[in-house]
Amino acid sequence: MRIAGLDDSVYMWSPNRLFHARSHGWFFVRQIVISFLVVTASVCTADAHHPTRADQPVRPRIDVIGPVGNRLPTSYRRRYNRPRYLGGKLAYTFVPTSQEAMAWHAAEHRGDYRHQPGHDKPGRSLPVYFYPKPYEVLPMGTRSKPVEPARN
Repeated sequence: MRIAGLDDSVYMWSPNRLFHARSHGWFFVRQIVISFLVVTASVCTADAHHPTRADQPVRPRIDVIGPVGNRLPTSYRRRYNRPRYLGGKLAYTFVPTSQEAMAWHAAEHRGDYRHQPGHDKPGRSLPVYFYPKPYEVLPMGTRSKPVEPARN
């Protein structure tokens, strides 16, 4: 087959590839050597075993940070029972149904973030609900018989 710009005596056509006629033998040998090296390397790595841990010395690990425990300052959310203003507002903007956003929204409507000059900052706010518990309202015991309408 003739390829434009190439001499037929130098290049030959194969169904898989176009290769140089003079280096055909070396190309085949090179492929065999490379494939042999790949197979040998994979077999050698698969033949390795885990090191024996019983013979190695045991050294205690050094705790760089140490136990923090209860020495951390109380977080804003725990102290005031509400999220910070900016974080809550961002959450309300992007995901209004999240717990952070709904808590911020309720605190904003209660006025927990307002600070008037000359007054202390609003402290912790705990919502108090003044309605009876469900078990106090629901009737207990057996059901009463329904009243049948009078027939005329």
